[in-house]
Amino acid sequence: MKKKLQVNNIKYSGLGNSNFNKIIDSLMEKYVRELRENHEISMSETSKKISLFLDLLRLENLLKKIKENPNKKIYTPYVFDFRGRFYQKTDASLTFYLDLRYCIYDIPNNEKFTSYTNVFTCKIKNKLKQNFEHLNSLNFFEISNLNDSEKESIIWALIYAAEAQKAQLGEIVHISRFVKKGIDLINNWNTVKETLSYENYLQISHAYFIIEEICNKSKKKWFFKKDCTASVYQIFIKALGYKDEDFIKYCNFDSEDSWYDTYVFITNWFKKKTKLTFLSDNNFDDLFSRKNTKHPIMTVNYGVSIKTFISYFENNIDLSNYSEQQKNEISTLIKSFFKELNDNKDWFQFPSSEIIKKIINLNLKVILHDNSSASMLYKELVQEQVEVVIDGKRITRKLKKLSDKQDMRKIKTSTRANYAHTIDAAYMRSVIIYCIKNNIPVFGIHDCWMVPHDSITTIVAIANERMNFEYHDLGLFKTQKKFYSLFMIL
Repeated sequence: MKKKLQVNNIKYSGLGNSNFNKIIDSLMEKYVRELRENHEISMSETSKKISLFLDLLRLENLLKKIKENPNKKIYTPYVFDFRGRFYQKTDASLTFYLDLRYCIYDIPNNEKFTSYTNVFTCKIKNKLKQNFEHLNSLNFFEISNLNDSEKESIIWALIYAAEAQKAQLGEIVHISRFVKKGIDLINNWNTVKETLSYENYLQISHAYFIIEEICNKSKKKWFFKKDCTASVYQIFIKALGYKDEDFIKYCNFDSEDSWYDTYVFITNWFKKKTKLTFLSDNNFDDLFSRKNTKHPIMTVNYGVSIKTFISYFENNIDLSNYSEQQKNEISTLIKSFFKELNDNKDWFQFPSSEIIKKIINLNLKVILHDNSSASMLYKELVQEQVEVVIDGKRITRKLKKLSDKQDMRKIKTSTRANYAHTIDAAYMRSVIIYCIKNNIPVFGIHDCWMVPHDSITTIVAIANERMNFEYHDLGLFKTQKKFYSLFMIL
């Protein structure tokens, strides 16, 4: 049976006369023209831009309202998708088409918080206070008249500045090193800024600005970007168990006041297990640099194929200056790296493939502590013929739709990633609920939180509490240990 979708004489009336609205108008006109010329409805680049501009328009209107009435509370609805990302509820986003994204969370009202939030807050405050003495090294700012809360904010600002160049600081970075690096960047800002990438320039100049505002006793609350997603290794430690307590630290899950570069640690671990024949240590360091290994390490536990894994390296390395013997050794090394990462025998008590078996046995559902659930189900796609009428012209197209049949291939390839993202999303969601209940303004941009400079200690504390609390018992491993890290999120 053919289904008919009427798109007769499609028109767009426009949004108004401002330059901003004219941009949207021109995009909409182009989109309508595409519909007429191509005789099909598709998610084109133009329609993506329309979605973006509509969101920008909403933001513009929101900012106008805030400017007109700064004391007014404005609530913007967000949901979390199965990847743990924030999305604004908007009619222009494909995120909310259930056929495309059918594992979406709403915020429950029965969230419970433990006393460990206060314990973590005290630990963090004490550690920050131990670094107040370093603030005397700031050249251009007077800090003697600042209270402890303001000094805490400056410490976080310095960490934020140094974090822009964290890859240069080594495998293990203590809080004091972050602070000293931040001070060095701020003190030498006029010289340093000429050498930075645009992204690092923005981040460090943002930190500089907030330090200046705090020292000038500004009453405004300025926002910092704070990474909010947990790493897959942090989540899998709780589900699969760990063999070595040091590995927990390397994942920044129980690292106290030091930050560990997980990707550098894993690469160095592999290097220690490897004997080079035709390649030198320098060759290895160039080929297996942090830049080249981060994405493969990050995705291997999600079940990527060896072909995809190899392609990550091929896209980043130039083999033109290597001999055939060296090229063969490089190929062998990459395949060995893939195998070692997949086995995880040195770190986890169980292989990550156990997650797939357990969740299939649980009818493809992950039940969280608040009894909300996330489905790991995928259904096979089938083709259906659709008839579209545009200006009286009948066009027939074959479209894909979901059937009632389980797609076991997709389930098996996606379950590990979806499980990790589900726990991630639940943890992020509960942090937001805490902020709402405690009147802490916070909003999300993709995988980051934007939080006021004077609330970061609280955010880090509650992130610690929730990462300890959010857990789905797969029946593989259980621990009563309370994990704590000043840099569980960076």
